[in-house]
Amino acid sequence: VYTSPVDVSRLRVFSFLTINTGPNPVIAQPQQSPDGVDWDSFGELAYLLEPGEKHLLVPQHFLRFARVKLQNARRGQNSAVTVWFQGQS
Repeated sequence: VYTSPVDVSRLRVFSFLTINTGPNPVIAQPQQSPDGVDWDSFGELAYLLEPGEKHLLVPQHFLRFARVKLQNARRGQNSAVTVWFQGQS
């Protein structure tokens, strides 16, 4: 799944705080897009978050839109993730 895309074009800095609030490990990876259609990680690392862990994702490149790709580390296992987006203009 993916978080909702955020238009970051008017922000100077921004980040996503990703918290695994579920019982199973998840993988979180930032993605960016110039048009909200074509998405890629552009070399941004994917992070494994064990239950209760959190990670601050700060994309190193700039494109107009940003989101976080989330997936279960173990297929078929449910999890819950909270993602906070914050930016500063």
